Amino acid sequence: MISFGVKYWFLLLPVIAVAAAGIVLLLYFKNDENRELTVTQRRILMGLRFLSFCLIALMLLSPFLRSLKRIVQNPVVITAWDNSGSVVATGDSTLLAEETIGIKNRISQGLESRYSLVNYTFGEETKLSGELDFSEKKSDYSDLISTITNNHFNENVGAVVIAGDGIYNQGKNPLNMLGNLTFPVFTIALGDTTEVTDALIRGTRVNRTSFSGNRFPVEIDAHFLKLKGNPLKLTVYEKDKEIAQTVITPPNDDYFNTVEFIIEAGAPGLKQYTATIEKAKDEQNTKNNTVSF
Repeated sequence: MISFGVKYWFLLLPVIAVAAAGIVLLLYFKNDENRELTVTQRRILMGLRFLSFCLIALMLLSPFLRSLKRIVQNPVVITAWDNSGSVVATGDSTLLAEETIGIKNRISQGLESRYSLVNYTFGEETKLSGELDFSEKKSDYSDLISTITNNHFNENVGAVVIAGDGIYNQGKNPLNMLGNLTFPVFTIALGDTTEVTDALIRGTRVNRTSFSGNRFPVEIDAHFLKLKGNPLKLTVYEKDKEIAQTVITPPNDDYFNTVEFIIEAGAPGLKQYTATIEKAKDEQNTKNNTVSF
């Protein structure tokens, strides 16, 4: 499609045509040098001159070519699969792994014919098209949500499907981050999602650098399920030495609490600390009771 930079250019076309015709007539009917030409020759030259003047005038109107191309893009559907070991930790791990991978393959086959499908796995870190082998030691849902937000903010995303057991022990609470997403989120429950008695450390926050002799804060996110009224001790160790502790008594059966300790840096050098919640009565999974930082 040809467009022109001058507004209402089409109104100038008759003016251009009349002006070009007038110039041609003056050149060929009032010029004695053209009398030697035959009528046919003069008509050809007049036609060429007329076209030349019209083209030159049109060029002064700043023409440009504009092409329209229609591209149909399927909506993007993002699937994210929990690759942490907790997904297959509550039964026959081989059977659970096979069933989960089978679910993933069936969903992928059903979606990829109608949508642009993007697959992620997540655990300690989020990976694009990662292998689903349930080898990750932690689950960081907040990193997954941040990755999706940053990588797909300008795409036509139809939906996000998150498949996992809902257990996270690294990063922020994912429920506080879902508001950053501008598209619907669907979930698939994997593993044993039944709430059982459990005390776990969701995460820690600490300044990685501190000067010798200074005191620095450590924040520990503790979560207690089905432990209402049961006092449990949260302890921080430097190697095998206890350096801080507190007792937490959950007021309900789904209690989340961030505990802050002030710790003295001590002698210079690299230090490793460990936070531990004591085992509760009838607690089955104690692997998430301890975190090192």
